[in-house]
Amino acid sequence: MPLLLNVPFSQKDEAKALGARWNPQLKKWYVNNREEYHKFSKWFHNKDTNLIVSEHLYIAIGNQTCFKCKSDIKIILLAADNYTVIDDGSEVFDEEINFISNISNMPSNLQRFLNDNFKYCKRYSETSQSNYFANHCSNCGVFQGIRDNGPFFIDSEEKASELVLYAIKLKNDLELNGSADWGSLDWMIKEYATFKSLDLDL
Repeated sequence: MPLLLNVPFSQKDEAKALGARWNPQLKKWYVNNREEYHKFSKWFHNKDTNLIVSEHLYIAIGNQTCFKCKSDIKIILLAADNYTVIDDGSEVFDEEINFISNISNMPSNLQRFLNDNFKYCKRYSETSQSNYFANHCSNCGVFQGIRDNGPFFIDSEEKASELVLYAIKLKNDLELNGSADWGSLDWMIKEYATFKSLDLDL
């Protein structure tokens, strides 16, 4: 799947020389080689992009009790099994499903969907001095942290089987700014979690 680029007309020759190609239908430049994505970072749509998701984006849903009002609530994390981490180079991952946390940018329609359905919205962290998307209680509205023993800490088949993941098929690669989290038993997610499809145009 291609990564669409935001290339000004004055820089098209530079992008083309690096390997970007032109899509006449979309009237946009794009690149396919994920191992070279970092070379095109100046043309990402968001200057803070450090993680690019391919093929599918997952919404992982787990159960948790609000520490304040004691309500049983749903909390989520985004996840991916086909993604590229952008640093000095481009590191490609395409096997296990890994959760993505501390996300600071995402498409506006995805923001609305997650806020409306799961109260997953931006908050300011005094610790990191930054804004990022996080879970909030659907009953009392208080911030919900991702606990070490919570639903996304996979340490058994039973824990993995309690998750529901909605798979969103991507038309193009998706830019995010966040942290991919790895667990030694994340392979259990594909084996034991419940998967459903979600039609959301990103």
